[in-house]
Amino acid sequence: MDAIPQLNIQEAHYAYNQGRETLVMKIDGHVATISPEQRFLTEGYVYLSTPELDFSWEQFLSKITVPPCELTDNRAMEIVGHTNNPVVVQMTKDFLETVSSNDFHAQKNVPIPKAGDQAGR
Repeated sequence: MDAIPQLNIQEAHYAYNQGRETLVMKIDGHVATISPEQRFLTEGYVYLSTPELDFSWEQFLSKITVPPCELTDNRAMEIVGHTNNPVVVQMTKDFLETVSSNDFHAQKNVPIPKAGDQAGR
């Protein structure tokens, strides 16, 4: 099983990015963006994008081994640029639900769930 280091989620809000609804978070001092097109690879893994030119989540986050499932043709696979941080996963689920319910409001601050810890990578 992969080690699950801690991520520090400092703030989050909703915004429009190139006309698309986006969840914007500041994690460990870097901007992470999630749009509805960036669905879960499989339940519990979220891909993080960034507008920062000198930073890459693919290089910052450790590789994750996804267990065999239908989406991976029942083979284990390594992914990069994704996190399984439970707080990020929950915030992404809430964001996708907000978008699908047509209750999206840009610049709305998003509360960061108070998990026992923000473990995950």
